[in-house]
Amino acid sequence: MQLAIVISNLIENAIHACEKVPENERRIDINARYKSQLLIEISNSCADKIVLDAEGHPFSNEENHGIGTRSVLNFINQTDSEIRYIAEEKAFKVRMLVS
Repeated sequence: MQLAIVISNLIENAIHACEKVPENERRIDINARYKSQLLIEISNSCADKIVLDAEGHPFSNEENHGIGTRSVLNFINQTDSEIRYIAEEKAFKVRMLVS
């Protein structure tokens, strides 16, 4: 159940980012592979390059934002999994390796 909530949070973040992009440039790609561990990759278009903190995680200074990201990081820590965020110009990618 926790994994489903985490994936839902990541997809919801991708949807919100795409809402700020012109409709003809919107895209969300989701890939998953399993080989002794589950690898999930979600990439999406975004209007601006996302700022990452010193640990490589996205953050927000806006009130009531960033709750989903914190819950994802809690899951990663609890399950000894790994996550990597890749912020590029007009593109954002999340790679999660679930142990």
